[in-house]
Amino acid sequence: MDKTIVKRGNSAALPMSRDMLDLLGVHVGDAVRIRFEGQRMIVTPTTRLATDAEFDEALSTVLDENAEVLTKLAE
Repeated sequence: MDKTIVKRGNSAALPMSRDMLDLLGVHVGDAVRIRFEGQRMIVTPTTRLATDAEFDEALSTVLDENAEVLTKLAE
C-alpha cells in the first residue's frame, strides 16, 4: 500500500485510512508508540490504562464473585 505524505499546518502528516486504523486496532485520538528501525517506521498501539472508576468497578466485581473464597482465606 502506497501513501502520500501531506502538509498539515507547519507539519507533515501521513493520512491513515479506516482500514489501516482497524488493522492497528486504534481510533482517532488513541495514543500510539512510534519507533524506527533503519528507514522503517513501526507504529504500535499503546496500552490504555483503566480509569479509577473502571478499576473500582472491576475490583468490586471480583470481590463480589469471590467473596466466599476470600472470606475463607482470611480466616
